[in-house]
Amino acid sequence: MGRNYGVLECKGRSATYFALNKMLKFSNVDFIGAKNSLGAGLSSVIISGNTAEINNALEIGKREAAKINDVLGAVSINNLSNELEKYILKKDSSNNKSNKTNYAEIKNAIALIEVFTFSAALKTADQVLKTTDVELLAMEKSKGGAGTPGLIVCLKFQGSNDALAAAEKVARRTAAKYYKSPASSILSNPALTIKQLSKEGI
Repeated sequence: MGRNYGVLECKGRSATYFALNKMLKFSNVDFIGAKNSLGAGLSSVIISGNTAEINNALEIGKREAAKINDVLGAVSINNLSNELEKYILKKDSSNNKSNKTNYAEIKNAIALIEVFTFSAALKTADQVLKTTDVELLAMEKSKGGAGTPGLIVCLKFQGSNDALAAAEKVARRTAAKYYKSPASSILSNPALTIKQLSKEGI
């Protein structure tokens, strides 16, 4: 398992960076990075440290960011799944495609689970990976419609049909704590084109 992380997600960089400034000044946490190209005007900052300090920083961050704009998510994740650390540590980029992909590696069924906001998607994916026997293929962003937080992250997993059904249940239960139950589908024996699309992500 990986380190402990916290993610604060807000509308606009001004609110996020204003909050981050206070978080770093009044909590013993490390700044890991920012995700500013997720779309829909959302900005996320990622911190690391011990659980108590992360929770303290997130409380400060929520309070301070709310003075500027809407706070869409503040999550603390203990012992982040190793598979997810690459998304935390990856440099922010608008390039959505993986450089080298072996589509033949995708032999199982695929589940597509859509979650609102990056922070909720990260928490949901972490719970799925810790409690079910599936592999994360990618996380892909898209813009949400009116009446939504503005960002949808599609989590793409592969595994057996039974494992993906279990993953879908965990994802629905976890994501519903943050916004609402996500849309999802499980594709058995996916076509090559679906395999290609399933490896693209943020």
